[in-house]
Amino acid sequence: MGRQPHPCCDASSSNIFGELEPEKFYTKHEVSYFEDMLLNSRGLRQCWRSWVPVDREVRGVVCVCHGYGADAGWLVQLTCIAIAKEGYAVYAIDHQGHGKSEGLKGHVPDIKVVVDDCIAFFDSKRGSHKGMSFFLYGESMGGAIALLIHLRQPELWQGVVLNGAMCGIGKFKPPWPAEHLLGFISGIIPTWPIVPTKDIPTVSFKEPWKRELARNNPNSFFLLFLLLFPRPRFSIICPHVLWKASGRHSSGISASCEGNRGSGIRGHSPVAYVTWRP
Repeated sequence: MGRQPHPCCDASSSNIFGELEPEKFYTKHEVSYFEDMLLNSRGLRQCWRSWVPVDREVRGVVCVCHGYGADAGWLVQLTCIAIAKEGYAVYAIDHQGHGKSEGLKGHVPDIKVVVDDCIAFFDSKRGSHKGMSFFLYGESMGGAIALLIHLRQPELWQGVVLNGAMCGIGKFKPPWPAEHLLGFISGIIPTWPIVPTKDIPTVSFKEPWKRELARNNPNSFFLLFLLLFPRPRFSIICPHVLWKASGRHSSGISASCEGNRGSGIRGHSPVAYVTWRP
Protein backbone atom coordinates (compact mmCIF):
# COMPACT_ATOMS: atom_id res chain seq x y z
CA MET A 1 0.00 0.00 0.00
CA GLY A 2 1.41 3.39 -1.00
CA ARG A 3 1.94 6.29 1.35
CA GLN A 4 -1.25 8.17 2.20
CA PRO A 5 -1.58 11.91 1.41
CA HIS A 6 -0.66 14.16 4.33
CA PRO A 7 -3.70 15.57 6.19
CA CYS A 8 -2.53 19.13 5.48
CA CYS A 9 -3.61 18.54 1.87
CA ASP A 10 -7.21 18.78 3.11
CA ALA A 11 -6.64 21.80 5.35
CA SER A 12 -7.36 25.40 4.42
CA SER A 13 -6.02 28.74 5.62
CA SER A 14 -8.96 29.07 8.02
CA ASN A 15 -9.45 25.55 9.33
CA ILE A 16 -7.28 22.47 9.79
CA PHE A 17 -10.25 20.34 8.71
CA GLY A 18 -10.77 22.34 5.52
CA GLU A 19 -14.32 21.98 4.22
CA LEU A 20 -15.02 18.83 6.25
CA GLU A 21 -16.57 18.38 9.66
CA PRO A 22 -14.04 17.07 12.22
CA GLU A 23 -15.69 13.64 12.42
CA LYS A 24 -15.65 13.25 8.63
CA PHE A 25 -12.03 14.43 8.52
CA TYR A 26 -10.97 11.72 10.99
CA THR A 27 -13.01 9.11 9.13
CA LYS A 28 -11.42 10.05 5.82
CA HIS A 29 -7.94 9.64 7.29
CA GLU A 30 -8.89 6.44 9.15
CA VAL A 31 -8.01 7.81 12.57
CA SER A 32 -9.95 7.74 15.83
CA TYR A 33 -9.68 10.95 17.90
CA PHE A 34 -10.26 11.30 21.64
CA GLU A 35 -10.01 14.33 23.92
CA ASP A 36 -10.29 14.60 27.70
CA MET A 37 -9.11 16.55 30.74
CA LEU A 38 -6.84 15.50 33.59
CA LEU A 39 -5.79 17.10 36.86
CA ASN A 40 -2.04 17.64 37.19
CA SER A 41 0.04 17.58 40.38
CA ARG A 42 -0.55 21.33 40.92
CA GLY A 43 -4.32 21.03 40.70
CA LEU A 44 -4.58 22.50 37.19
CA ARG A 45 -6.83 20.95 34.56
CA GLN A 46 -4.98 19.99 31.39
CA CYS A 47 -6.37 18.89 28.07
CA TRP A 48 -4.96 15.74 26.51
CA ARG A 49 -5.65 14.15 23.14
CA SER A 50 -5.07 10.89 21.31
CA TRP A 51 -5.11 9.72 17.68
CA VAL A 52 -5.24 5.99 16.98
CA PRO A 53 -5.37 4.24 13.59
CA VAL A 54 -8.67 2.56 12.79
CA ASP A 55 -8.93 -1.08 11.70
CA ARG A 56 -5.21 -1.76 11.74
CA GLU A 57 -2.65 -3.00 14.22
CA VAL A 58 -0.80 -0.37 16.26
CA ARG A 59 2.93 -0.49 15.50
CA GLY A 60 4.14 1.74 18.34
CA VAL A 61 3.43 4.90 20.30
CA VAL A 62 4.47 8.49 19.58
CA CYS A 63 4.20 11.11 22.34
CA VAL A 64 4.03 14.67 21.05
CA CYS A 65 5.21 17.92 22.68
CA HIS A 66 3.89 21.10 21.04
CA GLY A 67 5.67 24.45 20.89
CA TYR A 68 5.25 27.79 22.64
CA GLY A 69 1.98 29.57 21.93
CA ALA A 70 0.59 26.50 20.19
CA ASP A 71 -1.45 23.52 21.34
CA ALA A 72 -2.07 19.94 20.31
CA GLY A 73 -5.45 20.66 18.75
CA TRP A 74 -4.52 22.82 15.75
CA LEU A 75 -1.55 22.71 13.36
CA VAL A 76 0.28 20.06 15.39
CA GLN A 77 -2.82 17.90 15.13
CA LEU A 78 -2.24 17.49 11.39
CA THR A 79 1.16 15.99 12.16
CA CYS A 80 -0.38 13.75 14.82
CA ILE A 81 -2.97 12.47 12.34
CA ALA A 82 -0.24 11.86 9.73
CA ILE A 83 1.75 9.80 12.25
CA ALA A 84 -1.35 7.86 13.31
CA LYS A 85 -2.05 7.02 9.65
CA GLU A 86 1.32 5.25 9.61
CA GLY A 87 0.07 2.88 12.30
CA TYR A 88 1.10 4.61 15.53
CA ALA A 89 -0.96 5.54 18.54
CA VAL A 90 -0.29 9.24 19.19
CA TYR A 91 -0.70 11.10 22.48
CA ALA A 92 -0.28 14.80 23.28
CA ILE A 93 -1.08 17.20 26.08
CA ASP A 94 -1.66 20.95 26.03
CA HIS A 95 1.02 22.48 28.24
CA GLN A 96 0.06 24.69 31.16
CA GLY A 97 -1.23 28.04 29.89
CA HIS A 98 -1.72 26.72 26.35
CA GLY A 99 -4.70 25.52 24.35
CA LYS A 100 -7.52 24.24 26.55
CA SER A 101 -5.33 23.73 29.62
CA GLU A 102 -5.59 25.98 32.66
CA GLY A 103 -2.93 28.47 33.68
CA LEU A 104 -1.92 32.02 32.80
CA LYS A 105 -1.94 32.14 29.00
CA GLY A 106 1.49 31.83 27.46
CA HIS A 107 3.24 31.72 30.82
CA VAL A 108 5.66 28.86 31.47
CA PRO A 109 6.64 29.33 35.13
CA ASP A 110 9.24 26.55 35.13
CA ILE A 111 10.16 24.23 32.29
CA LYS A 112 10.73 21.46 34.84
CA VAL A 113 7.06 21.32 35.84
CA VAL A 114 6.05 21.17 32.17
CA VAL A 115 8.40 18.22 31.72
CA ASP A 116 6.89 16.64 34.86
CA ASP A 117 3.40 17.04 33.39
CA CYS A 118 4.42 15.36 30.14
CA ILE A 119 6.21 12.49 31.83
CA ALA A 120 3.28 11.81 34.16
CA PHE A 121 0.83 11.77 31.25
CA PHE A 122 2.96 9.76 28.84
CA ASP A 123 3.84 7.21 31.53
CA SER A 124 0.13 6.71 32.22
CA LYS A 125 -0.28 5.36 28.67
CA ARG A 126 2.43 2.72 28.88
CA GLY A 127 0.13 0.19 30.52
CA SER A 128 -2.17 0.27 27.49
CA HIS A 129 0.69 -0.44 25.08
CA LYS A 130 2.87 -2.98 26.88
CA GLY A 131 5.82 -4.26 24.89
CA MET A 132 5.57 -1.51 22.26
CA SER A 133 8.24 1.01 21.32
CA PHE A 134 7.68 4.57 22.55
CA PHE A 135 8.96 7.60 20.64
CA LEU A 136 9.02 11.34 21.32
CA TYR A 137 8.22 14.08 18.82
CA GLY A 138 8.73 17.76 19.67
CA GLU A 139 8.38 21.05 17.80
CA SER A 140 10.13 24.30 18.78
CA MET A 141 9.88 24.60 22.58
CA GLY A 142 8.39 21.12 22.51
CA GLY A 143 11.68 19.87 21.06
CA ALA A 144 13.51 21.10 24.15
CA ILE A 145 10.86 19.46 26.34
CA ALA A 146 11.22 16.19 24.42
CA LEU A 147 14.99 16.24 24.94
CA LEU A 148 14.60 16.90 28.67
CA ILE A 149 12.14 14.01 28.93
CA HIS A 150 14.56 11.72 27.11
CA LEU A 151 17.48 12.77 29.31
CA ARG A 152 15.43 11.89 32.39
CA GLN A 153 14.22 8.55 31.01
CA PRO A 154 16.84 7.43 28.46
CA GLU A 155 15.93 3.75 28.71
CA LEU A 156 12.19 4.23 28.25
CA TRP A 157 12.29 5.85 24.80
CA GLN A 158 13.28 4.15 21.56
CA GLY A 159 13.67 7.36 19.55
CA VAL A 160 13.30 11.13 19.41
CA VAL A 161 12.26 13.34 16.50
CA LEU A 162 12.96 17.08 16.77
CA ASN A 163 11.42 19.66 14.47
CA GLY A 164 12.98 23.12 14.82
CA ALA A 165 13.91 22.39 18.43
CA MET A 166 14.39 25.46 20.62
CA CYS A 167 17.32 24.10 22.57
CA GLY A 168 18.87 27.43 23.50
CA ILE A 169 18.30 31.16 23.23
CA GLY A 170 21.17 33.34 22.08
CA LYS A 171 22.35 36.11 24.36
CA PHE A 172 20.79 39.42 23.48
CA LYS A 173 19.81 42.61 25.22
CA PRO A 174 16.97 44.86 24.07
CA PRO A 175 17.58 48.56 23.39
CA TRP A 176 17.75 50.50 26.66
CA PRO A 177 14.43 52.40 26.14
CA ALA A 178 12.56 49.13 25.67
CA GLU A 179 14.33 47.53 28.62
CA HIS A 180 13.17 50.29 30.97
CA LEU A 181 9.75 50.46 29.34
CA LEU A 182 9.11 46.78 30.01
CA GLY A 183 10.09 47.22 33.64
CA PHE A 184 7.55 50.01 33.94
CA ILE A 185 4.81 48.06 32.15
CA SER A 186 5.35 44.96 34.28
CA GLY A 187 4.52 46.96 37.38
CA ILE A 188 1.17 48.04 35.92
CA ILE A 189 -0.02 45.11 33.82
CA PRO A 190 2.24 42.16 34.75
CA THR A 191 0.11 39.59 32.90
CA TRP A 192 -0.02 41.45 29.56
CA PRO A 193 1.01 38.83 26.96
CA ILE A 194 3.84 40.37 24.96
CA VAL A 195 6.75 38.66 23.27
CA PRO A 196 10.00 40.43 22.29
CA THR A 197 10.19 38.97 18.82
CA LYS A 198 8.65 39.12 15.39
CA ASP A 199 5.28 37.57 14.67
CA ILE A 200 5.78 33.85 15.36
CA PRO A 201 3.71 32.51 12.39
CA THR A 202 5.63 34.82 10.04
CA VAL A 203 9.04 33.53 11.11
CA SER A 204 7.91 29.91 11.45
CA PHE A 205 6.26 29.19 8.10
CA LYS A 206 7.16 29.88 4.49
CA GLU A 207 3.70 29.32 3.04
CA PRO A 208 1.32 32.28 3.58
CA TRP A 209 -1.70 30.00 4.02
CA LYS A 210 -0.01 28.17 6.90
CA ARG A 211 0.78 31.48 8.57
CA GLU A 212 -2.88 32.44 8.30
CA LEU A 213 -3.97 29.04 9.57
CA ALA A 214 -1.72 29.39 12.62
CA ARG A 215 -3.29 32.78 13.40
CA ASN A 216 -6.80 31.29 13.10
CA ASN A 217 -6.28 28.84 15.96
CA PRO A 218 -9.45 29.21 18.09
CA ASN A 219 -7.52 28.31 21.25
CA SER A 220 -4.67 30.75 20.72
CA PHE A 221 -4.19 33.83 22.85
CA PHE A 222 -3.40 37.38 21.84
CA LEU A 223 0.29 38.26 21.79
CA LEU A 224 1.82 41.65 21.13
CA PHE A 225 5.09 41.27 19.27
CA LEU A 226 7.52 44.10 19.94
CA LEU A 227 9.32 44.66 16.66
CA LEU A 228 11.81 47.06 18.17
CA PHE A 229 13.60 44.13 19.75
CA PRO A 230 16.30 42.21 17.93
CA ARG A 231 14.93 38.71 17.42
CA PRO A 232 16.69 36.16 19.64
CA ARG A 233 18.55 33.46 17.79
CA PHE A 234 17.64 29.90 18.63
CA SER A 235 20.50 27.43 18.61
CA ILE A 236 20.32 23.74 17.86
CA ILE A 237 21.77 20.85 19.76
CA CYS A 238 23.91 19.06 17.22
CA PRO A 239 23.08 15.50 16.20
CA HIS A 240 26.33 14.47 17.90
CA VAL A 241 25.04 15.81 21.20
CA LEU A 242 21.73 14.04 20.65
CA TRP A 243 23.61 10.84 19.95
CA LYS A 244 25.63 11.28 23.12
CA ALA A 245 22.53 12.10 25.17
CA SER A 246 20.79 8.96 23.98
CA GLY A 247 23.15 6.70 25.89
CA ARG A 248 23.40 4.45 22.84
CA HIS A 249 26.16 4.23 20.30
CA SER A 250 26.52 4.69 16.57
CA SER A 251 25.38 1.16 15.73
CA GLY A 252 21.87 2.04 16.87
CA ILE A 253 21.55 5.74 16.22
CA SER A 254 20.86 7.46 12.95
CA ALA A 255 21.00 11.27 13.01
CA SER A 256 20.74 13.86 10.30
CA CYS A 257 20.32 17.60 10.07
CA GLU A 258 18.52 19.62 7.42
CA GLY A 259 18.85 23.33 6.80
CA ASN A 260 15.95 25.75 6.98
CA ARG A 261 15.71 26.00 3.20
CA GLY A 262 14.73 22.38 2.87
CA SER A 263 12.67 22.06 6.02
CA GLY A 264 10.04 24.64 5.20
CA ILE A 265 10.56 26.24 8.59
CA ARG A 266 12.17 29.60 9.15
CA GLY A 267 13.23 31.48 12.25
CA HIS A 268 14.04 28.37 14.24
CA SER A 269 16.88 25.91 14.18
CA PRO A 270 17.27 23.31 11.42
CA VAL A 271 15.35 20.08 11.73
CA ALA A 272 17.18 17.27 13.49
CA TYR A 273 16.11 13.66 13.47
CA VAL A 274 17.32 11.00 15.85
CA THR A 275 16.03 7.47 15.46
CA TRP A 276 16.81 4.28 17.29
CA ARG A 277 16.97 1.02 15.40
CA PRO A 278 17.07 -1.97 17.76
